Amino acid sequence: MSGVSSAMTAVKDKYYGALATASVSYFALTTWAFAQGADPKAPLDFQKQAQSAAASSRLNPDDAQSGLNNVGSTFLYAGSALSIMFALYSLYKWWDAVNNEQSRHSAGGSFMAACIAGVIGIVGIFVGWVQSVALGGGS
Repeated sequence: MSGVSSAMTAVKDKYYGALATASVSYFALTTWAFAQGADPKAPLDFQKQAQSAAASSRLNPDDAQSGLNNVGSTFLYAGSALSIMFALYSLYKWWDAVNNEQSRHSAGGSFMAACIAGVIGIVGIFVGWVQSVALGGGS
């Protein structure tokens, strides 16, 4: 058993040695390749070019942020309006269940659905309004 263990250790040592040699060789070759004729000012020129292009661009990070906030608020308001519509439909189903002998068994479920959907819709509208005011979108 110790022969197999020592053979496995030898294989692991050779594997790790080859991996270390390859890593160091790759680093040395990469450094040598970049040192051959590379202009040390090239990254600074590229940065200056990118900054001038960004300064003359019509895209603005603040515009993008406010646009995404507006999209988020729109989805929040739309979801809240949909929730309130479901609440109104559930209220209608509750009213129908109360006034109809055959569907009285569903009155409790319709009432609970109306309450839950209404609360979710109202909370969604409130959160959307707070988000809009907090992010400076409105008053």
